[in-house]
Amino acid sequence: MDTRDALHHLRKAKTAHLKWRTYAQALAAGVSVGDDKAPLQHTGCDFGRWYYGPGQSLREVTDLYEDIEEPHRLLHEAYAAIYELARAGKYTKASDKLRGLESISTSLMAIIDACVEDIRDR
Repeated sequence: MDTRDALHHLRKAKTAHLKWRTYAQALAAGVSVGDDKAPLQHTGCDFGRWYYGPGQSLREVTDLYEDIEEPHRLLHEAYAAIYELARAGKYTKASDKLRGLESISTSLMAIIDACVEDIRDR
């Protein structure tokens, strides 16, 4: 995988991530989202399929690559919990979970940014 392709996928992951965080915020506020916004396993989203597939070649490029896995998995778990709480009408609990998701989100974005910088610097 060339550098440009890797950077493209990491930037695309950030964009998708921000969209899903917005969906979580909407759910916690009581706004319904479409069935196409149902939670996915962290290995099943577009980024996850890339990360566990062609993206594996980045292990040779940056030591930070593996640092993405855990927060990405936790983010999906938090989103799934928010989704289920909102569907059950438990918006206060969904809002509580949202704070955790936002913290995980901040960490994940920082790791992705660090990966991008590390790859660019090589």
